[in-house]
Amino acid sequence: MPQLRDGYAADDITTLNLKSAGISTIIWATGYSFDCSLVKLPVFDDDGYPIQSRGSTRYAGLHFVGLPWLYKQKSGILFGVGDDAAVIASAILEQVPVEGSIA
Repeated sequence: MPQLRDGYAADDITTLNLKSAGISTIIWATGYSFDCSLVKLPVFDDDGYPIQSRGSTRYAGLHFVGLPWLYKQKSGILFGVGDDAAVIASAILEQVPVEGSIA
């Protein structure tokens, strides 16, 4: 039986072509500390806060959740992140064709 490993044991990926890897959506969940240093796109204001509308950026497929005041006061806490995540999930579903559907 294979042994499970955490992601920290994997080799670092320094470059990635999202299209060739089949990645069309990225959701950046900030966790307990605000660190977006891996995002190398011009999506931040002068204070380092993501420029977004209800979590969606101007880059199709790049979304943020878990930020304070993303949409409501409770957005930045565990109790409120689900509401924002539901909005993001709906936005993603509207952009992605369902397998077997007629486009």
